[in-house]
Amino acid sequence: MHLWTFFKVDAADDSFESTVDRMIGDLQKVRDAIDDKSEGDDGDDKPWIFCDSTFLTEMKWTATALIEGTGEQDPQGRQMRKVYEGIYEVNYLEVKKRRDAASKTERAKMPLPFVPFWCEDLKAFRYDEPGDYCSKGRGSQKTNMGATDDNLQPNTLTFCPQNWGDAARYPNMFQFPDVTEEGVSLEEYTTEAMTFLHEMFHFALEVENTPDTAYLLGEIVGSIALADGATITQEQAIKNPESWTLFALACYLGERFPDYSWASTKSKLRES
Repeated sequence: MHLWTFFKVDAADDSFESTVDRMIGDLQKVRDAIDDKSEGDDGDDKPWIFCDSTFLTEMKWTATALIEGTGEQDPQGRQMRKVYEGIYEVNYLEVKKRRDAASKTERAKMPLPFVPFWCEDLKAFRYDEPGDYCSKGRGSQKTNMGATDDNLQPNTLTFCPQNWGDAARYPNMFQFPDVTEEGVSLEEYTTEAMTFLHEMFHFALEVENTPDTAYLLGEIVGSIALADGATITQEQAIKNPESWTLFALACYLGERFPDYSWASTKSKLRES
């Protein structure tokens, strides 16, 4: 039932075995990444982990270029857009051109043209939308919890400060209270480590292959529609890191408190 709840995978489907085999393969890649067994397989370096997005300093394309590897200014005083012309073309000019040609409704769904961010720790640039990532969110609410950048080496994992504190009900799983009744939601057991697990799916399987289709429990299990009005599909759920994160939590709770199952997202006494 867990597979149906979180991934819409039905044991009665002809594709059940092949789907589960693919899911197990993906899960093994994540496990290998956590255990650090896959480093170097595809030329990837060990990722750098940062506990805020302030390790990046936003720059303008018209600023004097810094030289990667040293951090020194370009000896000829050239601008960023001249020294890194190819990156400027792809990440700024082409994105701006697509936005300018789009309707207002389409533009609202498109990323802003990327700007350079200098990382002093790496003596290298990263490229993203303008603004401090960990300060972004809906309205005044800071909602960004973490991010994985796998476009350049080394990859970086960023964990935002709001990941700790009120966003998680418990610092770790060892502090979970005993379960004594039915109807207790998974959402009562959020921990800080869940963001790390979420980002490891992005890192191990690559961001391009793991779009964040849904974050909310209702969206993940299909009781609430996604932003486009449709409910989450099997393929979307299998690629969605938060589906895996909550699936793992449900399985863990079922082992930790064996009298109950969370296959429905809420505690339910197991039938004897």
